[in-house]
Amino acid sequence: IRKNGKYYVFGVSEFEGEYEPIAVDAEVLDNNTYIIKSGLNKGDEVVDNALFMMDSDAQINGLY
Repeated sequence: IRKNGKYYVFGVSEFEGEYEPIAVDAEVLDNNTYIIKSGLNKGDEVVDNALFMMDSDAQINGLY
């Protein structure tokens, strides 16, 4: 997701069923493909669907 000029992915939290936004440096290849250059570590788990719900929840909770 892109917000205010920054890219975010949603990572799996330490608490079951909770997710948190993680700022990343991303390069856009096309409308559906991005290369994450930094911000994630090997083995990090991220959400790959329902991003609109994650974005809404993060905004409501003031996470970004």
